[in-house]
Amino acid sequence: SVLAYRGFQNLVGIIPDAIRLQIEWESAFTGVEKTVNGTAAQVQGLSRELRDMSLVMPVASTELAGIASIAGQLGIHTPNIANFTRVISEMVVAVDGAMSAEEIAVAMAQWANITRLPQQRIYQLTSAIALLGNT
Repeated sequence: SVLAYRGFQNLVGIIPDAIRLQIEWESAFTGVEKTVNGTAAQVQGLSRELRDMSLVMPVASTELAGIASIAGQLGIHTPNIANFTRVISEMVVAVDGAMSAEEIAVAMAQWANITRLPQQRIYQLTSAIALLGNT
């Protein structure tokens, strides 16, 4: 029938987009694999966490992979990278483009290193900064 044919046409139209998005993801995540010092299982888990995160945040999975790659370059430990990525992407959204993800990530990592703030507490630091900005 005509409806079945149109549905098939729509499905065929979606396939190239899905392939393109997968290629973009693989390319972006390659940067993460190069900078993160984790086991294969940890890296695979990080990949899954970043893709899941992109479903609930207004940030593309490729941008999240970029932040995770920066985290690896800055020495954020593998178990902390997903949380660090989430926190930085939340800050990027909060500052509405006033700073890039890279600028925020570098600033937070440097501050944590200078003050010897444990990486797990970076969320508290960014929350305090956001609260100060809002008041």
